[in-house]
Amino acid sequence: MLLRLVCAISAFLFFLHCGSHLNIRVVTEEPSYFDRISPSIRTVAIVAVQNDYDNKTGHNRWIIHLTKALHETLTRYGYFRMVAPQTATPDGVIHIELNAPIENSCAKTTHMRLKEVCHRQGNSRQCTSYAQPETTSHQLMKMSVRVRFVDPRVGTLVEHDELVQLFDSKCVVFEDALRSASELAANKIARAISARTEDFRVPLLSNEPETMGVKSAEIRQRLEVGILSAEKQDHESAGRQWLDALKLSDNKSPAAHWNLAAYFWSKGDFVSARAHFDSALANDTQARFSKAAFARSLTIFKREEGRYRTR
Repeated sequence: MLLRLVCAISAFLFFLHCGSHLNIRVVTEEPSYFDRISPSIRTVAIVAVQNDYDNKTGHNRWIIHLTKALHETLTRYGYFRMVAPQTATPDGVIHIELNAPIENSCAKTTHMRLKEVCHRQGNSRQCTSYAQPETTSHQLMKMSVRVRFVDPRVGTLVEHDELVQLFDSKCVVFEDALRSASELAANKIARAISARTEDFRVPLLSNEPETMGVKSAEIRQRLEVGILSAEKQDHESAGRQWLDALKLSDNKSPAAHWNLAAYFWSKGDFVSARAHFDSALANDTQARFSKAAFARSLTIFKREEGRYRTR
């Protein structure tokens, strides 16, 4: 009952469909070279290059572990869509190769530790000291990797060398150490070549005041059906419904303009998104978009639009 009351109040004050939003991936962090990368580079493949260092190392298991770890890390960062090079033509290619043979050593040192054993004898306490040998293990693995991020149309975008040194207080098997070193290297490489993203929730509007005239009910219906489609991740159907709502309103519906702006933003079409945001604001006679959720969306959009325009 309380939830229904909250939704009703929200709809009345903000003309907002309670809880409805469109998730849009926005950049939260990016490496320094990123202003040189084209926004069109979104699908990326990883290609491992074998060289003489593989032969000196005596194996190529690093390729399996590092490729897997880097693929998973970049997927988690969310900016690039990772594809297999043999199944698609990527926008960009990440070449990885060894800069030096992989080094792995395990040193064991033995030292004498002084211990003491005590017991009571009558009213006195008798202690005996003795030395006991203790062995300590220290493992060190070094992996030096060169990374080249290439745009097939223009050449190398960035080249990065990464040296990973993995220390372990106990000597684990080589395969486990290699897997851990690869995961550490993948995290460092991802920070150097990829932007980091997160979902930003853009609120959607499902209502219009009665000023839309006799078509107000039909406009609201199209807005709501569009939101239901968006909630099912059918963004194309949502866009069509909101466009129909806009046409019914003679291009005057602020809600339809706002939802379409969010739709085009989610597709990376900043020009169309900007046009609809401007129209939503121009037709907003009730200052709806000054509310915090809308103002925050506009601020984030301007930041993302600025990144797009500077490239």
